[in-house]
Amino acid sequence: MKKYFLLTLLLLMTPYFAFSQTRVEEQVSIELSPQHPGPNELVIVSIESFQIDLNKSEINWLVNGTLQESGFGLKTFSFTTGSLGEETNLSVRIVKQNGEITTKNISVNPGGVDLYYEPQTYTPPFYKGKPEFTFQSDLKIIALPNFVDQNGNKIPSGNIVYNWKIDGSADQINSGVGRDVYNYQSGILSGPVQVVLEASPINSNQSARVVETVRPTEPTILIYEKNPIYGTIFEQNIKNDFIVNREEIELVAIPYNFSQDIIRNGTFKWLLNGERVNNFISNNIIFRKTDDRESSNNITIEIEHKNKVLQIKRYSFPLNFGGGNNEFNF
Repeated sequence: MKKYFLLTLLLLMTPYFAFSQTRVEEQVSIELSPQHPGPNELVIVSIESFQIDLNKSEINWLVNGTLQESGFGLKTFSFTTGSLGEETNLSVRIVKQNGEITTKNISVNPGGVDLYYEPQTYTPPFYKGKPEFTFQSDLKIIALPNFVDQNGNKIPSGNIVYNWKIDGSADQINSGVGRDVYNYQSGILSGPVQVVLEASPINSNQSARVVETVRPTEPTILIYEKNPIYGTIFEQNIKNDFIVNREEIELVAIPYNFSQDIIRNGTFKWLLNGERVNNFISNNIIFRKTDDRESSNNITIEIEHKNKVLQIKRYSFPLNFGGGNNEFNF
């Protein structure tokens, strides 16, 4: 009977001891700033506890087993991470007033990740600039990770877990192993887009985090001359006080940074001195002199995407027929 009673007592006490150890382990919280530091980056570490009086406790900070700082109430500490893939082991040892010791350990293995943006907007062929992200357009976001293994070899993107968060909402469907490309489709409520990406290699404690905000802009329209010999003269767009000293001129309106299908799914409205030119419905138009007199005209082009109400732009410019030199000199 005594053996049975003793066994029952031990079984009842075992969960209590396990619970007590868990409480000791969790009574101190540790926080890094930044939370996901990169290589050779200064990190501020702070600790907090609602159960231990840290101000009256001796706090020892150790980096890779070597004591760096020690003192009463020393609740913050700073250190610099190692090179890419170099692990730093940080320990904080707290000696309470009653002599009990609590230790917290954390490992920091820095990596890196950057974001590259490819706006899916229209620019003419051979355009040397970069397309811009505009309202109600699509955006391709590409992750560029930088992690190395223990041998210093670069970890391929296919062995990295990517967790995407857009405007505060985690996207589980487009997150996962090797998901290094995110295709963002902006809706009618377009605005700044906050992109948060956390990346971590498989079977590794390395991690990296990047937070960026992408702000949409408005599309633009530029007007060029289309020469019968040289084609569209992209070197110089037509600006104010352009003078035409020949019988006719063909103009091309280029819809920069509308959605890529704007030429196919756009409406082009030309106006001459406020009146609609109905026989031209594309982004090309031809103007001819009606007599030998000089004339000053106001040209307006309005471009609108058929399926995206926010993609609409109007541009007006003067076009003069008469004396003077053509600035293109052809």
